[in-house]
Amino acid sequence: MEGKYISIKVIVDRLMRNPLMADIELEAAIDYAIQFMELVGNSNLFINKSYDSKFSKYRCRLPDDFVSEINISVNGVPVRTSGDSNMQFANEQNDPSLKAQSLDITYSINKDFVFLSKEEGTINIVYNAINIDEEGFPMIQSDAKTTSALEAYIKLKHYTILFDMGKITAQSFTNAEQDYSWRVGQCDTNANRLSLGDAERIFTQMNTLIPRRREFYNRFKNTGTEQRLKRH
Repeated sequence: MEGKYISIKVIVDRLMRNPLMADIELEAAIDYAIQFMELVGNSNLFINKSYDSKFSKYRCRLPDDFVSEINISVNGVPVRTSGDSNMQFANEQNDPSLKAQSLDITYSINKDFVFLSKEEGTINIVYNAINIDEEGFPMIQSDAKTTSALEAYIKLKHYTILFDMGKITAQSFTNAEQDYSWRVGQCDTNANRLSLGDAERIFTQMNTLIPRRREFYNRFKNTGTEQRLKRH
């Protein structure tokens, strides 16, 4: 991977030094971060991975860190989505030997599985994966302006709740709004915005990767009951 990256955990930990941010839930902070990346974007959010597996009963479970497919092959032959009628013809034109195999294999993705029109075989999935640190937390490219705006966005979202609950003054809320507006104005807002589908998948998967709130606040001390982070 090119460039430097920073973990969401580091960003949230930094925000929690503010006493008014000390009770923010990690799940909420990640949700806000994903919302921010939908609005503003972040370069090199994903990394490319390749996954090989056998499949049967017309389906294969997707890798845990799967976000979206780049290409899929079955038994070494590229396959098409159920809505792509041109791919098989293109494959046969490029490699006439594929025609003899008569492999008009299609696939569709639903939740945690890829469903195929072939009952069994071997599959290779090249895909976009969530970029995570060694503890399973999502990472973003460490661009100073974008990171600063992200922190301001998370703070603003949390301050909105505090203001609605009467825990902060109108001036404090206004200051947070103005701070975010200024910081996001410094960003390149055309940098790889997340699609809604990708954002939803990332949020769902991050909720399975992150440890429980108590474990996070205790600096990841093992209490013997906390959820283990999935490793990839």
